[in-house]
Amino acid sequence: MTTAFRDMAALVLMAISGFVTVPLHAQTTNGAEYASGSAAELERNHFKRFLQPGQTVEDVPFHDLFLATISAMYQITGQYVQVLRLCRYGAEAAKTGAEREQQRMCQRSALVNLGRFSEAEALAVEDGKLLPSSQNVNAGPKASDWMWTATLNLNLGQTQVAESAFQRVVEAIEQAREGERRQIGPADPRINANLRAIHDELRADLNRNNEQYALQSLAEIAYFRQRYDEFGQLIDRLLAVARTNPRDSNVPAELAVDQALRFYRVGDVTRARAIAKASLPQIKAGAGFRDQPEPLQSFVPLQSAVVVLGDERTQQVHVRAWLRLVIVYALLGRQDEAARLLEATRALASRYVLEPEAANTLLAAVEETCADIAMMNQVPDLSVAQLRSARQRLVNAGIPERSNESGRRQARLDSPLLSVNAKLLRAYVRQGKTVWREEREMKEIASILHEFTMSRAILNSQLAERAAIATDANVSMLLRREGTLIDELVSSRGQIAADVARTPGAMAQGSQITARIRAIYGELETIKTALADAKIPGAKVTDHDISRFHASLGSARAYWQWITHPEGNFIVCWTSDGIHIAPLPIGVHEIEERAGHLRQKGSLRLVRTISQLPVFPADEAAVLYQFLFGQLAPVAIGREHWILANAPLVDGLPWGALVTAPTAHRAEPAWLGMRTALSIVPSWRATLSLARESSSAAKKILLIGDPHNSNATIKPGELSVRGLFIAKATNATPEVAPRDNAFGQEITALSRLYPHAATTVLRGSDATKKKLLALPLDQYRTLVFSTHGYLAKEFSTTLGPSLEMTARSKALKDRLLTAAEIARLRLDAQLVVLSACDTSAPDGYPDSEGLSGLTSAFLLAGARNVLVSLWPVETQATKTLITSMFRIYQKNEEGGVASAMQRATRDYLASSDPLRRHPAFWSAFVHVGQ
Repeated sequence: MTTAFRDMAALVLMAISGFVTVPLHAQTTNGAEYASGSAAELERNHFKRFLQPGQTVEDVPFHDLFLATISAMYQITGQYVQVLRLCRYGAEAAKTGAEREQQRMCQRSALVNLGRFSEAEALAVEDGKLLPSSQNVNAGPKASDWMWTATLNLNLGQTQVAESAFQRVVEAIEQAREGERRQIGPADPRINANLRAIHDELRADLNRNNEQYALQSLAEIAYFRQRYDEFGQLIDRLLAVARTNPRDSNVPAELAVDQALRFYRVGDVTRARAIAKASLPQIKAGAGFRDQPEPLQSFVPLQSAVVVLGDERTQQVHVRAWLRLVIVYALLGRQDEAARLLEATRALASRYVLEPEAANTLLAAVEETCADIAMMNQVPDLSVAQLRSARQRLVNAGIPERSNESGRRQARLDSPLLSVNAKLLRAYVRQGKTVWREEREMKEIASILHEFTMSRAILNSQLAERAAIATDANVSMLLRREGTLIDELVSSRGQIAADVARTPGAMAQGSQITARIRAIYGELETIKTALADAKIPGAKVTDHDISRFHASLGSARAYWQWITHPEGNFIVCWTSDGIHIAPLPIGVHEIEERAGHLRQKGSLRLVRTISQLPVFPADEAAVLYQFLFGQLAPVAIGREHWILANAPLVDGLPWGALVTAPTAHRAEPAWLGMRTALSIVPSWRATLSLARESSSAAKKILLIGDPHNSNATIKPGELSVRGLFIAKATNATPEVAPRDNAFGQEITALSRLYPHAATTVLRGSDATKKKLLALPLDQYRTLVFSTHGYLAKEFSTTLGPSLEMTARSKALKDRLLTAAEIARLRLDAQLVVLSACDTSAPDGYPDSEGLSGLTSAFLLAGARNVLVSLWPVETQATKTLITSMFRIYQKNEEGGVASAMQRATRDYLASSDPLRRHPAFWSAFVHVGQ
């Protein structure tokens, strides 16, 4: 092949290897040039066989170009099994490294299109292609690279990264089109005109499909984040692009109808019905009923979507095309026709049972649609029955995220299970019930609550629990190593995500991170093999877990959780009386705005003197309390301990500073933290992991802190906030801090509470990482870090959140004890106290959730309870609170950390001057644990 022909082939290969994830509703399914089967005919006619990996063919003219063209045709018709087959063949037949690289990317794209995400990520790690790349620093990554990054991150739950990358996809395609419009010059006469036409056509189709998928993904992100105005605008853009498709007039209608129910759900009924009315002819034709008179009497499967070469994925086209028509009929009020077609669709889905019927996801989709229609018709009982069946099928099919194996820390936004879960809760509420006491219902709702709380903190607490309860010492060791590797994998993905936002020239460390991820995968595979025959305790929710947690609530505790999903936003309160559910009274954005304002006005962040303290908005705190608890508060009032599940809606909220009743003029507010003890947990299931008792009988305590690295002198009138010298930390000359600072005072006071023989102190020059790591840390029941705490962004995303230790050098590796290092510790601690700034903060990477930094690291290391801070804490108030809390806790551990902290706060408020009773001084510390 000449250079000119090879370049032409490369152009097509670049186009077809551009990530194309064509949703089922965007596939061409009738009457077009790319109808199913034409690509197979071209492949067999041209190569005289179907190409398989490991085979060779004679040198055929335009071999590379024909291979690219056929692969693209399969891609456009959604036959991803065939794309994967051809790309594997192409990788083996490639003559250059560049050709092989393109074919390998094509394989990754096909795997993701098939939903085989772990295989796709593993292949990307093997190829070193987790980050977008470019040939030089002046040329940005092309749309195909950003599409790959966007889709992988979306499926890993890293939505912010995915959203940014999808935006870059759209920008790159627009730039490419602009470049093509500016190209001038005669066509190469050596290239066949028909082949050139096919190439140009395919490239235009693939660019359009890439753009459609990117816009559709951006719209779905906006929808699931409940940014509904933006969602509507993006759908308008999407449909405008889809209408330029010359091949299939059904595509815009299918895309529109797939969003119609969402418009209906958010209250835009007029638009939903307008879409249904305008789309009916195309949707009817796409479902295979173009010439059938209405009402429909005969239901014959769509022949133009017949499976080719055993690609079972296209079988869903029949079912989903019919479900689309069902929705149109329902929105138009033609309920009888919708019901008849829905029953026919159920029978059609049953024909395509590729797995046991109990796990048939197609039947689950049919049942979910039945539930949607039932809710539109105000029949919640029927909706509940259908949704319960659909949910069980999805569970049986393994839809719940297996975070303990994949390292996934967040659920996918479009998880079908979460959608069904939210609809089921909404249907339950529509039935008029307010509390669920029946055992079967409680078990179902408890599982739903757990499935809505995936996070890094949950992952780490479960990994620590599995290792702790393993009876075989070698199995326990392997499980601990597995836990630290998975935690490092999550951090490495976070670093990759952080790099996505940088310029191509700044992505050099990406290769190092990818190499480390490759090594992690290798070691995890070795551990998996070693544990193959071991009986390993699992992290799956069981009936026994639910019974244990329900019994643990007793008469004194209440568990709270907030669920946000476009299908329904809910408040849940679980007490010994049952599970109570109520809808959130206002939208999530208003709650987020109010919570953000409360955090801003209630913290010491950026505050240097008391005169700069903002007036605390007690009235707003009272309103927010009513929104978050009001409808269900009566069922929990009087219970001494409220356990609050951390969730994005309420992440970082100073719970103790919420106000339970309107405040009279000049009266002390009715603080929630004074009414009840408060604890934060990743989920109700995590409380069982954190309830393990320390095996160390001795009440030994380790006190670490008062680092001597920088001058801690504070200017007159300036608040002594732990961490003031953050910006200069890397350049500061090591100096001896004053011996009478609050760090030292705190350590001295705490050391007096415990017997000398049971107390170990690493203070000042002794508070080094080397001395800390040399101790038998698993022998200490309590650990206290009295030092400076740093967010990841204050130094480097590669370091993550950190605690300061004493170091004689300026090297950060000596000076900072990072979350990654903490996660590798082996603790058996009943309590870890981080008397420092920002210790409950996220890990600092994009899409980080609360408690994912230092808190999560200590949970993985083996801590049962962790006392952490929400913001930069004032040193004197912190010393008073922590010392008082320990006096109370040391006398009565059985009373719990939360209760001891509540009493210490009450004493602080009673004895402090009015200016220092501002919540910024006392509400920062939160208890994470049981």
